[in-house]
Formats: sequence, C-alpha cells, structure tokens
Amino acid sequence: VTGDFKFIELAVDKDTIVAGTTASLRVFGVSDASKVELTKQSTYEVDKKDVGVMHETIPALLVGKSQGDVEVTARFKGLSAKKKVSVQEVTIEKIEVTPKTITVGSKQQFYATGFKSDGTTQDLTNEVEWTSANPLVIEPQPEVKKGVFLGVRAGKTNIGANYNSKIANSAVEAKLMQLSSLAVEVDLPSVLFGTKVQLRAIGTYTNGSKGDVTGSVKWRSLTELLAS
Repeated sequence: VTGDFKFIELAVDKDTIVAGTTASLRVFGVSDASKVELTKQSTYEVDKKDVGVMHETIPALLVGKSQGDVEVTARFKGLSAKKKVSVQEVTIEKIEVTPKTITVGSKQQFYATGFKSDGTTQDLTNEVEWTSANPLVIEPQPEVKKGVFLGVRAGKTNIGANYNSKIANSAVEAKLMQLSSLAVEVDLPSVLFGTKVQLRAIGTYTNGSKGDVTGSVKWRSLTELLAS
C-alpha cells in the first residue's frame, strides 16, 4: 500500500458481542483523494485482555471473553484508531419444554432446553423448577426434579419450567392410551385336525407398552373349513 494517509478509520461489525463470540474489524486509510482498506496491513491490540482478545490466527477478529468494555486500537505506519466494544455474558434467552403430549396412566419424562444468547443450547432438565398448572390432569411425580409427570386424565394443561426467573409454560395434552397394533401369538405353529389350540392377542399401545387383549377382541377364522 502506498500513499500518504491523513488518518485511519477503525470499523467494527458489532458494537456489542456475547462472551465466546466475535466481532470483525476493518481499517481504512483516508487521504484527500481516496479511502483505502488497510485491514490486513494493520496491527491490533486491546486494553483489557480479560474482557476481549484478538484471535490467534485471524488478526482482525476480536473474541469476547467476559462481561465488560474493551477498547481495540488499530495501528498503521504511525497512525492509530480506537473502537470500544461491549462484551456481555452468555445468558439463557428462552426455554423450550418437550414433549407436548403424555399418555393417561403413564409416566412421562419432560425435557427443558435453554437457548443461549451465543446461539448454543443447554440441557436444563435437571436444573429447572417443574410445575403443573393442573395436577388433576398431569401430576408431578416424586422424580419431578428430573421432569417426570404422570398423565392422570384426558385434557390439556401447562407444564412450567423455571430457570433463574426465566419461565417457560408449555401447553401439554394428556391423551388416552390407544391401541396401535395387534399381533396373534400361538404356542404351536401347527396342530392336528380336530384338536384345539389357544391363541393370544397381544396389543401394542401408543405409549409403546404391550398387553394381552385376548378376551377383548372379536375372533374369526379367515378359512372356516380349516379352523373355527
């Protein structure tokens, strides 16, 4: 880069960043006739390394470390420019509770996920305070500190998760357990003509459990001449 510059300008893409995130810097040399970018040719330093530091391999990148204000100085051939950047601590911006349904008569593990200001997520399941707006529909269990509830009767209510006064209220529906599939079981794959064999009907429910429903189903043979 050639030319005489009257001064340099330091620009930053973000005046405020979250600890652990970055801000990009750009430097421009200004003369009467032109404005030239000097980002790669400039050097950088900070006044508070406990608050922010320059990236080890990308010189024009500021990395936030802890809460506070850090002043960045850019230098080029005796000219300098300064810029202040505020660094904020990482915080939980919102909480999401999952799942949104529970089966009546069954216990359900609920999960709380925290969405942080640096764009990452954190499992808060064992750190939040769990509540049910209507325990007659969904009841907290002794393991409620781990997010365990029982579906008591069909209906809807809110499940709450409180983390440092950040509260999430999620509408959850308690549904009656329904049969999702049937299977027929038999001890012997073949029998002699004229003898009897015990068949069993095993039902699989929407919560994944299984039960013997032999006495509750209606039986019929697809081949009446062979079995009845």
